[in-house]
Amino acid sequence: MARHRRALDQGQVPGLGDIDLPRSYTCIGDVAAGLATPGEHPDGDGRIWHLPTAPAPTTRQIFTMIEERTGRPLDITVVDEPRPVCPFDEVFMAEYAEMFYQYTEAQIVDSSAIEKAYGLTRIRSRPPWTRPRPVRAAACRALRTQRPRGGGTLSGAAARRSVQYRSRDRYV
Repeated sequence: MARHRRALDQGQVPGLGDIDLPRSYTCIGDVAAGLATPGEHPDGDGRIWHLPTAPAPTTRQIFTMIEERTGRPLDITVVDEPRPVCPFDEVFMAEYAEMFYQYTEAQIVDSSAIEKAYGLTRIRSRPPWTRPRPVRAAACRALRTQRPRGGGTLSGAAARRSVQYRSRDRYV
């Protein structure tokens, strides 16, 4: 995710559209479980399933999580219309303009049907890959797997927060 890389590099971080609207985010591990599970059950055929998705935070809340995680403020640029900014050049934004409405309206996914039908819920006895991953845990994991350009690591304070988040964000 470009936002994570720019946050680590202390670069300009783009916030597309209204960053105070709720947005559903789905972790790639939850996508895998959501695609595989209905395929294992004949009653899953012929239905449209929304993949397991965590409750929808705002983009501003995601940015706050990243700031807490990295231990420094982000240089956020709110982009309220499709225009070139940061990693998005003129060509990309010209093609993306027709889809920019996704950042000007709330985007909330209701995945309760697949969660109820196949038990893809946050239940203690289930392994983590069978329930939606909390957004904070997914963001922290993404930040842990990326490093600032030119090498280096998170600062000492940010590294200590990493340990705190890892223990706090475990599934219960």
